[in-house]
Amino acid sequence: MSGIVSSSLLEKHGPYGEKNTSMIYPFERRTDIHTCPICAQRCEEPFFTLELREKKFLPEKVFLYSCKHCNFVFTAPGDQECYDRYYEHCVNDQMTISGQPLLDKNRYAIQIDTLSPILESNSTLKILDIGCGSGGLMEAMELRFPQHDYIGCDACQQFSIKHPVYEFSNIKKHHIKFDVVIASHFFEHLINLFHYDLDSILNNSGILYLEVPDASRYKDFPRREFLYYIDRLHVNHFSVESLRNLLNRMNFEVTHAGINQFEYKDGKDFPALYIFAKKQRNSSFEPKSEQLALYTSMLTYISQEKRRALLGKSFFENKKIVVYGFGDNFFRARENGGPLQGVTIEAIVDKAYKDLGASKYGAMYKFIDFQTALKDYKDCHFIVCVSFGSEQICNEFRKNNIINVSVI
Repeated sequence: MSGIVSSSLLEKHGPYGEKNTSMIYPFERRTDIHTCPICAQRCEEPFFTLELREKKFLPEKVFLYSCKHCNFVFTAPGDQECYDRYYEHCVNDQMTISGQPLLDKNRYAIQIDTLSPILESNSTLKILDIGCGSGGLMEAMELRFPQHDYIGCDACQQFSIKHPVYEFSNIKKHHIKFDVVIASHFFEHLINLFHYDLDSILNNSGILYLEVPDASRYKDFPRREFLYYIDRLHVNHFSVESLRNLLNRMNFEVTHAGINQFEYKDGKDFPALYIFAKKQRNSSFEPKSEQLALYTSMLTYISQEKRRALLGKSFFENKKIVVYGFGDNFFRARENGGPLQGVTIEAIVDKAYKDLGASKYGAMYKFIDFQTALKDYKDCHFIVCVSFGSEQICNEFRKNNIINVSVI
């Protein structure tokens, strides 16, 4: 089905996920009002704009805003219900969906080392992994600390794993309480940061562990893809201050914060930020004075990416270009000073070439299949513009005597 939201949601939602009703739970949507999702303070105009491919349930055009009171950067517009529907039908942020290759094992080992002071308890702890995906972290924890009970929570129910996995509503319904709640690379995806009432499912003496990408270090860990860290799925870019403000509003007190990094799918390290917190009573929240450190860091990252893209763009000049992949990486590369902005593209190779050719994008680009590319465009320079499996795709081209292949 075409369109950003399904027909069943169109009665309640506008084209960018905005609900057409005034009866809305606070923070369930982000609109052009652009108030901070943490402190509700009014933000200034957006400092960055990104247009992406049409995708069901997700906005095509998003903006970056900065909250100077929380030292926080976020993406809008967005609607929590639409995002929930999207995540119900996809597997996101999985470096694998079968088994546990070395990348995943190393990542889990780093997280478990960080959690080990808690997991070393001889008492049996009830542990919830919220946003558990394929359950890899739970499996890794159980191998080292089998004395605990592990339960998962995820909107996507596509996996068949050994541990029980519930939707959050069922956990609330049955009044299940946990000693440890782990939210690993989960909160960066939430439109409504208060959508999950973690305070209500944690025992009074329980511990919350929250890990997110470290936005202050994007500039120190550039990826192959242009502006990789900015998209419509990672809608929150946190600092320690913004996490502290958020958790304070959720009736938590931060007890410890730190940073780590793990090897990512491109072989380079990925920056992460983590927080330990405990429940507190009668918490109060007051936005602090202006803090612009994260905003400044994000601007530095964007500037660095534009300078880096200039090198790629000069390499593509005066060449006939064929692109493989018509996803978000391609769209990022076509705007904001990206390496493909202004570059003439002969054709685009994509598995969905027929559907794309019949869509609105068919008037903008010529879409072809792999065999047509080999037959009719063998003298062109091929650019692989996907994140997963890019090297395998390059090798497939080379096996078929396409020598001029590069990855962005």
